[in-house]
Amino acid sequence: NSFCTLLGRVQSMPAKKEVLPTGAELEEEILRYTLRLEALKTSHMRRMEEVAQTRAEERELRSSLQHLESAFNEARGERFDIVSDFTRQYKATEDELIGRCTALDNTITDLRDQQELAKLALAETEKERDHYIELKEREIKEQDSRMKEMEEEFRVMLADTQNRMSDRVGHEFEGADNGDDGDGEGDVSMEGAPPGAAGDAAEAA
Repeated sequence: NSFCTLLGRVQSMPAKKEVLPTGAELEEEILRYTLRLEALKTSHMRRMEEVAQTRAEERELRSSLQHLESAFNEARGERFDIVSDFTRQYKATEDELIGRCTALDNTITDLRDQQELAKLALAETEKERDHYIELKEREIKEQDSRMKEMEEEFRVMLADTQNRMSDRVGHEFEGADNGDDGDGEGDVSMEGAPPGAAGDAAEAA
């Protein structure tokens, strides 16, 4: 949302008075997206660890179930009451383990779904960050190009102004020379004076 707001604000500004974000603002936006990306990566790794732990518990439970089945088979040759007792114990444990295995399967499925969502969110965040960086880099290049154009325009304007001033000073010196023919003191008094002084003296005359 902040990225869209910033982009809309930049696009709505007049072309000649466009104010682009400063370097500090760009770095802040990039840092915020980077932190968000790191948080998603951390969440993804934590969920992967939960999936691995859940699978380990499932294997342990299945191993326990197999152990009980073996114990049941060994006790089958004993007395009927013992067999009946083991049967009840086995069935009760089996029902419990089946219930727990079903719950663990559901948990694994849920964690896998969350993992896929995290991957999608991570990919979307990376795509959004790359697009934002590309946009800002393009804006910076455009700004640099405009600054170079302005520098060139200023250089041409300054050269033109200097040429005009040089022509004006030259004309003023010529006028002063024509007005002061035969007056050597006037020539000496203007010698070494700056161009502006010669122009002022001519206007005063």
